[in-house]
Amino acid sequence: MREAAGERPAAFAELFERHHGRVYGYLRKLVGSRDGAHDLTQETFLLAFKSRGSYRHEGRFQAWLYRIATNLARSRIRRMSREHKASEGAPLSSASDAEAADAPGPPEAAQAAETRRIVEEALARLPVDEREVVLLRHFQGLRFREVAQTLGINENTAKSRMRYALGKLERMLKPHEKELH
Repeated sequence: MREAAGERPAAFAELFERHHGRVYGYLRKLVGSRDGAHDLTQETFLLAFKSRGSYRHEGRFQAWLYRIATNLARSRIRRMSREHKASEGAPLSSASDAEAADAPGPPEAAQAAETRRIVEEALARLPVDEREVVLLRHFQGLRFREVAQTLGINENTAKSRMRYALGKLERMLKPHEKELH
C-alpha cells in the first residue's frame, strides 16, 4: 500500500489481484446478489484507490479494505431496505445457484451444494450485524480484533455478536442435521 500511495501506483493492481476474490465472496454472502457484490467490489477498490494517500499503515490492509466494503454494503442494504421495504436478511442464493445445485453430478457434489444452500439460507436469516461478524471471522479469517476494527465496534461486542449468531445458526441448522452429514 505504501508503494501504491507513493511512487508506484501500479502496485495497487497487485493488491487488487490479491484481494478482490475474497472481498467479492464476502460481499456476495453479505448482500445476497452476484451483481450487487460485483458492483460493491468495484466500488470498494475504487474508494480504496482514491483513499490510498490517506491510508494509515497501522493494522492489516485487509481489515481496512473490509471496513470499506462493509460500509458500502451497509449503505446499499439500507437503501434497498428503504426502497423495497424488504426484510433484513436477503437470500444469499440466486436462481442460478439453485439450478447449479440441481444439476446432475456425483452424489458428493450434490450433497456439498445442498449443504452450502442450507448454510447460506441460515446465514441470510441472521441480522446483518451478526452476519457481518460471522462472515469476517469464519469466512474471511480475520481475528476478532480485526473484525472489531473493520466494523467500528469493540472486540467484546464482536465476540458477543458471534456468540449470538452461532447460537441462532445452531438452532436454524438443527432441523437439517441429517442433510448436513
